[in-house]
Amino acid sequence: MPSEVTVTFRETVTYVKRSFIMENRFAQHWTVTEFIKFILPSIMSLITISLYMMVDAVFVSRFAGPLALAAVNIIMPLFSLGIGIAIMVAAGSSAIIGIELGEGNKDAANRHFSLVFCFLLVIMIFFLLGVQTGGIKTIARLLGA
Repeated sequence: MPSEVTVTFRETVTYVKRSFIMENRFAQHWTVTEFIKFILPSIMSLITISLYMMVDAVFVSRFAGPLALAAVNIIMPLFSLGIGIAIMVAAGSSAIIGIELGEGNKDAANRHFSLVFCFLLVIMIFFLLGVQTGGIKTIARLLGA
């Protein structure tokens, strides 16, 4: 005999109120200050990554020489692509997983996390297969060496 799920009127009203509040929160008019507070962590992380790249280039050029600096500069676009994919996947998945956790769906959040992890694993495997089949020299030539 299948079990019946009963939903009380109070639970339905609470769900509708939560949905309405969430929709209103994102539909509201944002002030410049609120917008800056919202985007500041992303901007700071990108500035930190850029500073890391510049400091790395300075140390490599001073201590390893111009040939090593040229090698670092050739591989930087690939590094930036990896960072871009990582930031894109992290931002999207954290939003989805946060919504699931906020709704109390821990199992769905775990499934989404596992899906993102498997997706990144597949991306890494394709990248490594590309390096293996294409060869380092081919990739370096494509990057401008």
